[in-house]
Parts: sequence; structure tokens; C-alpha cells
Amino acid sequence: MPGDFLNILQTKLMNGSNVEKNIVVVIMWALAANNQRAKIILKSAHHDSTLQNTIKHCQLLSGLESKLSNEDLDRMYYVLNLLRDNDKIR
Repeated sequence: MPGDFLNILQTKLMNGSNVEKNIVVVIMWALAANNQRAKIILKSAHHDSTLQNTIKHCQLLSGLESKLSNEDLDRMYYVLNLLRDNDKIR
């Protein structure tokens, strides 16, 4: 069951509409915020790499068909950094 949820998140992040991508990013943010185990699970499912590829794709399409705002991209970068910042102790 958790694997299905992670697969849905990854599919929507890669192939979903901009609204769906934003929803997935917010879900990932909510799961990973102050939760080391969730960060590890999301990273082991390669959601950090998928998010990075999504950011690159959206930047390439910034002038064409992508309608993501700078705020949306900033949120994606924030979540990516949150996922990859698991080695720091605060």
C-alpha cells in the first residue's frame, strides 16, 4: 500500500499537470518536514531525483508551455533541498 502511494506521487510528479505537480510537492514537503524517516523513504524511492528532473524540465519549458510561477519553482527547490539535507544535524 505505501508503495502504491509513492508510485502515484512519482507518476504525478513526472506526468501530471502543473497543479498536480504542485500538490505532490506540497505533500512531499508535509511528509519530509522534521521527519527523518520520511526523507529516507522518499529518497529511497528516488523522489529527489524525479523532483530534480521535473525542475529541469519546467525550466526548459519556462517560455513555452510551462505555467509554473517562480514561487512554484522556489517551492520545488526548497523541497529538493529538504530531501537532500538529511546529513545535517540541527
